[in-house]
Amino acid sequence: MAKSRPYVLLTGATGMVGAQLLARLMRRHVPVLALVRGKGALSAESRIDSVLVRFENAWNRRLGRPAILNGDMALPGLGLSRYDERIIHENCGSVLHCAASMSFRPAADSPENEPYRTNVDGTAAILELCSSASIDKFHYVSTAYVCGVRSGVAKENELDIGQTFANDYERSKVKAEKLLRSSQALSSLTVYRPSIVIDSDGRSPFAQDRTIYGAFSLFRALTSKFGIPENGQWFRNLGFTGSERKNLVEAPWVADIIDGVFATPRLHNATYHVTDCTGTSVNEIETAFHHVVSQPEPTSVNGNGHHSNGKLKNGVASRQSAMASSRSSTPEHNLIDTIAAPYVQTFLPYFKDDPTFDRCQLERALTELSLPDHSHVGSTTIAKVASVQLAQESPSAVRGKNRVESTHAGELGDRLLSKLVVDGNKNKSTERVHHNAIDWGIFLTGPKGGDWRLDVDTISAVPAGQSCLNRLYCDRTTWNSLIDQRSSVTESLANGSLLIECDEHGLNTLDQAPNFAVETLVSRLIEYANHECFGATT
Repeated sequence: MAKSRPYVLLTGATGMVGAQLLARLMRRHVPVLALVRGKGALSAESRIDSVLVRFENAWNRRLGRPAILNGDMALPGLGLSRYDERIIHENCGSVLHCAASMSFRPAADSPENEPYRTNVDGTAAILELCSSASIDKFHYVSTAYVCGVRSGVAKENELDIGQTFANDYERSKVKAEKLLRSSQALSSLTVYRPSIVIDSDGRSPFAQDRTIYGAFSLFRALTSKFGIPENGQWFRNLGFTGSERKNLVEAPWVADIIDGVFATPRLHNATYHVTDCTGTSVNEIETAFHHVVSQPEPTSVNGNGHHSNGKLKNGVASRQSAMASSRSSTPEHNLIDTIAAPYVQTFLPYFKDDPTFDRCQLERALTELSLPDHSHVGSTTIAKVASVQLAQESPSAVRGKNRVESTHAGELGDRLLSKLVVDGNKNKSTERVHHNAIDWGIFLTGPKGGDWRLDVDTISAVPAGQSCLNRLYCDRTTWNSLIDQRSSVTESLANGSLLIECDEHGLNTLDQAPNFAVETLVSRLIEYANHECFGATT
């Protein structure tokens, strides 16, 4: 008699959908082997524990823990030891593959060829493991946007029909699906295609799908600098009518469906568009953003907080018409375009009007599982998502952390900038800075701005910061204020004058949450500036 292999091999357990799924599997006492890597100072075990604690607190119940295999989707053989491979061979009967790179930037701009390395090569490595371990039941979380750039109806049973794509992310997910569908090792392939996943409850790890999250970050950055536009004006300035619809789904609903189908074998071996039946208009999205940035920020618990509608609100009011005026070429409009350019290049193709997603298989599953259909995501829900993002990006606990006292306040910012310009020109031909996980691209907009790729260990710089996985955007005033310690990273993020952009791989390789990592970066820059620009010892 064949030995029973009850475990499911789960990837992506610390992502937005994967975390929700892990919690549900633990609640149902399903035996799970979670493929997870450590991140900075956090072990794989502590990352999983931090995810499950959120659900334990929300559900008011204790959850079990999965068996954990230390591995990495980006490494050959998934970074697994022979012992770990034997554990999988002896215990796993199925795979639930949720891991993915959410990078929308061109793969040519990525030194690691993301998103193909994770989404295609990583899937191939999982498939090879399945073949060697005789695992023939595969559940794959893809995306509804394998449909590419098209109108009309996108059917669940379609994949590659010659469509064009908005970005390499969409293209990479098609390649991964085709790879799985052509495999002779699988007897059952179940594919789940969610649309844009959000989490208004904030239990999931933050902003895996950064279409909405990235748009809100940019909206905050621009409104803090140029004023709150008339409602609907922002997207119109980007070329939308406001009636375009994006298909948004809540992470808990997506996880309920995947968990339900996974537990019901008669629903296997099918493809499901895990999508909303109507979609959310671009106007509803902007209305929500407009509402959230118009609210006062809460005072932090230590009494050092500030209200955005005090001094800042007065400043905003005086510039209220900046974005609402005509788009003639002015220095102010040019600066708006400069700040928005990285977002527009990366995300705007993804904000095309969505097709109608066929949901025949999904509706069959909803009926059999007695699950409700998805509720419409309107402005109220988007506002909750934006508020959660605001709270997670700007924790009051960050204030004052990793600060280095400067003995030359008021001079460091400009001195350091001058040195970076010199270093960047010196290194332009040699490209001495290596691409690595702690490189930051720094973009300064406006007069005397520029961009650099900065190695945090050596503070050596070359041009071409856009090639980095982690990027900062601000103007020179904010730069000087940060380096001279007249404002903190937390304050600058909260008022939108500083924008962080991280690709999925870059986000995963940071030792800390992005805002903490930037605090560390600024602290390192201050220390470097004191030493190199003034010869001080700090």
